[in-house]
Amino acid sequence: MAYRVAGGLLLITMAIACSESKDVNDPGGNVGGGGSAHSAGASGEAGEADPITLGGAGGDTAPGGAGGDTAPGGAGGDLNLGGEGGAGGVASVQFWTPATQHIEIACFGYFDGFATFRADRAELSAEQVVLLAKQTGVPGSTYDGNDDQIHCVVTTTDTAEHERKFTIDGNSDLFGFAPNISVNGGEGGAGGEGGAGGEGGAGPDEFPAATVLGCEFHHPFPDGTAHGQLPPYLANPFCVRQLWAEGASSRFGLALATPAKPYHIEVVHCSQQSIGDTKVELFGLDPGTPIATGVIPPDGPGPDDACLVLDAQVEAPTVGRLVFSSASSTLKSRDVTFR
Repeated sequence: MAYRVAGGLLLITMAIACSESKDVNDPGGNVGGGGSAHSAGASGEAGEADPITLGGAGGDTAPGGAGGDTAPGGAGGDLNLGGEGGAGGVASVQFWTPATQHIEIACFGYFDGFATFRADRAELSAEQVVLLAKQTGVPGSTYDGNDDQIHCVVTTTDTAEHERKFTIDGNSDLFGFAPNISVNGGEGGAGGEGGAGGEGGAGPDEFPAATVLGCEFHHPFPDGTAHGQLPPYLANPFCVRQLWAEGASSRFGLALATPAKPYHIEVVHCSQQSIGDTKVELFGLDPGTPIATGVIPPDGPGPDDACLVLDAQVEAPTVGRLVFSSASSTLKSRDVTFR
């Protein structure tokens, strides 16, 4: 996988074991689902939106509405992010049927990064079900290139747990625009490299332009590196985020936007053996004292194969830092859920 950057070429190779992180072209069998201790939960809690205004003229993140409504996207493919559907003359077909019980949409865009949406049928709003019923895709995981457009592999599971795969692109009206928020640096806030924030963090951070059913696209790099300041991840029970840990310590921003809200984070698609000596901590306003530390899931790994979980609340809106560290410098790329 190659990423172009100004002034040269940055080559990034991602070799991920099946138990660790999923490739966008192979969403894999760990589709998970709501209703367990390690999933999105019932539709009544799934769509809580996190308004956030952190030191500036912030907007409303609103990845979803009440009752599991996660903002089904823009109108009729206005983004026009992808090429024409269909590969090699293969006709697009409807991928959502009355028998479909679970869906996962794993996307990649050269400039946009990764986004993964997944949900059980019972977690979707009526509007989302209607929207999905209108969609078509090319049967099979047909996208194997690395062009400049967004492509997604859609995996559906029916009542008999049979999987089917389809490929869609950015012309689908499942895509919308992520909101912009203003995130100003402050003590432990959204500043650039450095635990106290402030340095280099005074300007607004714009969220990536694209979302798929409310799950925003992100490049999976750590904060405060040569890749530049990255916007924080929004809490959304329907999204699976790829995090590429690097070196002996890597940090990623999380939007802890609602005071007193119970936030829940899971490192998924992993095992206790694979996590090794990796420590995962969440920092809030105090850059020196974690507000949560990853522990073994008390109820077992769950359908997502979680190896560490963290629970936290904040007294004021802030951008938290999820920090991965390892004394043996054995950090690996991870999948994370954040709700």
